[in-house]
Amino acid sequence: FMSTDGGQTWFPSNEGITTRTGPSGDAIPVFCLTIDPHDYDTIWVGTQNVRGIFKSTDGGRTWVEMDNGVVEYEGITFRGFTVDPRSSDIVYAAAELSSWAWAGEGRSGREFDMTQGVVYKTTDGGQNWTAVWRGDNLARYVWIDPRDPDVIYVSTGIFDREAANSIPDSRTPGGVGVIKSTDGGQTWR
Repeated sequence: FMSTDGGQTWFPSNEGITTRTGPSGDAIPVFCLTIDPHDYDTIWVGTQNVRGIFKSTDGGRTWVEMDNGVVEYEGITFRGFTVDPRSSDIVYAAAELSSWAWAGEGRSGREFDMTQGVVYKTTDGGQNWTAVWRGDNLARYVWIDPRDPDVIYVSTGIFDREAANSIPDSRTPGGVGVIKSTDGGQTWR
């Protein structure tokens, strides 16, 4: 939804968002939204449980699907986008992968779905995306160091899922915590 009067009234803003889910196939599963700090008319949204990255360049009135290079079709939930402080063309998308996406079947831990994570990066304004990190825990947030934009941090963590490398029977936790790249996402530690 969108408001042009400071939140007094709201109206749908879905033109071009083609992803649908739900029993009747009409639910629009937008899960996250980020406004480009360089251009407030550019907005990114990501979908839940199915591939879908959409970009608006007119303040959210219309949307264009921009997920070329994202290899997962189902089982991916985008958690957020981070725009590089140097350029609107460089954007990171943090996501979680349900066990249906990485194992081809539902894998439950002690109580919840076991998840992995992925961070996708575009350097051409969303035309093409490349996975720059994959791991045994969902990718929640991406932070770019404002003093050095090649330094990137990704927080991984789960409050209602289990890491793919956890061992529920022995109560052995999994996950990877905070990871860091000093070369724009080429390598991580």
